[in-house]
Amino acid sequence: MARQQKKPRTAKKEPEGIASIIAALKAGSALTKSFDEARLWERWPEVAGPHLMPHGRPLGVRDNTLIIEVASAAWMHRFAYFRWDILKQVNRLAGRELASDIFLTLAPDEKLEPPQQGV
Repeated sequence: MARQQKKPRTAKKEPEGIASIIAALKAGSALTKSFDEARLWERWPEVAGPHLMPHGRPLGVRDNTLIIEVASAAWMHRFAYFRWDILKQVNRLAGRELASDIFLTLAPDEKLEPPQQGV
């Protein structure tokens, strides 16, 4: 009868810290996208700037396209004008290319900003 060969012993690994485990899980997963988008929502005033921020809000990122809901056609034009600045800020915050384009959509009538006084 032939003897079975023993498997070679592998060196024991040191335990990993929780931070490195989470980083490994986060890398390349949908979780990373969620974290990046959450950071975008949180820092929207910085991304859009004080003039644009109250008139639009990010809805999400789909197929590398940032979707922004805007208050009116006039504000849609302003957001389109600053498209590349917004994308640069978004990608800088994410530390990678999160979005390469922007899709602008009008907010439903009930979500439009209130009329300005004296206008």
